[in-house]
Amino acid sequence: MKNSIVEQLVCVTKGCNSKLEIESIANKDHDCVEGFLDCRKCEAAYPILDGVAVIVNDVATYASQRPKVLGRWLVETKSRRLKDFLKETAKHVRTTSEDRYEMGGSWFAPYLSMHSPKSKVDKHFAKIVNQNFDELYRNIAELILQKIRSKGLCLDIGCAIGTTAKRLAKNFDFVFGVDQSFSFIREARKRNNAKNTEFLVANSLQLPFEKKFDLIVSLNLIDLVDPRKLLTNVHSLLANRGHVVMADPYDFRDEKGNPRSPYDAKSLRKMLADIGFTIDPSTSTESFIPWILRIHNRAYLVYFDDLIIASKSSMNLSAAF
Repeated sequence: MKNSIVEQLVCVTKGCNSKLEIESIANKDHDCVEGFLDCRKCEAAYPILDGVAVIVNDVATYASQRPKVLGRWLVETKSRRLKDFLKETAKHVRTTSEDRYEMGGSWFAPYLSMHSPKSKVDKHFAKIVNQNFDELYRNIAELILQKIRSKGLCLDIGCAIGTTAKRLAKNFDFVFGVDQSFSFIREARKRNNAKNTEFLVANSLQLPFEKKFDLIVSLNLIDLVDPRKLLTNVHSLLANRGHVVMADPYDFRDEKGNPRSPYDAKSLRKMLADIGFTIDPSTSTESFIPWILRIHNRAYLVYFDDLIIASKSSMNLSAAF
């Protein structure tokens, strides 16, 4: 984690929201490799492991969903305070199955394959459609760079391994990427060492930021969380006239594949308007943008995302899809 960004982070303990202070135990090239983000007000401590800040309000619960990740932390951590912290955390862990977005989980390899910097159109998939696996992310990032030229602060919520954030860093002063997967965030930091980017582990409904953002991006996340809470949170974090760009296939199912209470294109746009967003006319109607994941070399998952661009005030972008 870049030491310089600590001034932009706040405590995510409910009702606190105080500034955090950094204790860098091990540094490399102005990055904190191991250490803590401490809240002096409520005494919360958020660990920094392998350069990744884990800013969640209950580290034990977080680790319970990632037993293999916790094991790697305990083995790889060198500093005494961090080892003691992790050992104490482990006492409160109720081990469950590994989170599907962590290394070894069912969704980690498909995302990694899709966003590979050397990826080419798969020869088998090319038999039915000629499309790169990261085309959705690339198209949306290029649309933003073409149409939303504001220099400022950008946030990519649910950033996975940082593909979109990396492209957006071309035009924005600083880009934060957040995701709940430690494995994704560690991979994002490996793939992008730009001075104007940083990637953090954080809950999309409890984001550790105080400053307002000029652009917030949320791709393929809305069906994994409470949509109203997420969009209300996004609205509060946007600067005046700030933009939100989101896309989702509305695949409202739980981890066992059972349907949950869904939102569709119409109801989601109404929700955005009710919260206080103005939807750009170019995305006022539902769109169907292909998003493909390769599960393995004989199985592909094909979605069609709906793109929405909105802001705290009206804007006018030409249609892109």
